[in-house]
Amino acid sequence: TNLDFAAMKQALLRLTAEFLPLPSGLEQLDMLSIIQRASEHISDAWERTAYQQAAEELLVSFELPAAHLAEEIPPARKVVSALVEKGVRVGLVTRNCRSAALVALGRVPLPHQVLLTRNDVVHPKPHPEQLLEAARLLKAQPQLSIMVGDHPMDVQGGKSAGMFTVGVVHPPNTRERFDVCPPDVFVSSLDELLCLI
Repeated sequence: TNLDFAAMKQALLRLTAEFLPLPSGLEQLDMLSIIQRASEHISDAWERTAYQQAAEELLVSFELPAAHLAEEIPPARKVVSALVEKGVRVGLVTRNCRSAALVALGRVPLPHQVLLTRNDVVHPKPHPEQLLEAARLLKAQPQLSIMVGDHPMDVQGGKSAGMFTVGVVHPPNTRERFDVCPPDVFVSSLDELLCLI
């Protein structure tokens, strides 16, 4: 999906500032970490719950419209279908909410056996929990699994879970984007996965 992450993050920071003075360094965190860190600074349980609900609603207000505009990054459908035909079990793991993921999959159907969103786990990627849970549900061993993604958090999560990682570089992505956490292998097209698997 084509989310405007910068606008989304600014809106989240504005919302957070309505609940508490922004803790130092909050702006440098990813959005889910902002919510977690801010929640740790809100001592009142009711206020903390209100903040978390408002933050989730804000994220969804960006994610759902973007999901309705989701487009395939070719040749995703062809490649995933070919992998499934070869007997590869496929899990889709996203930091998006479940409703947005389902809308996006309605627009760009990808065969899969497991879908895990941020709503399905306590700790989404880059924490290993989400990927380890996907592997468990797929009855796959993490060390024999591959995490494919176009964001450094995908690679970080895969490495944390003990998986082989593939970084997808497609415009506007560059290899430099992955400098913080380089994958085991780069591909410029998903077609290349068919040679790896």
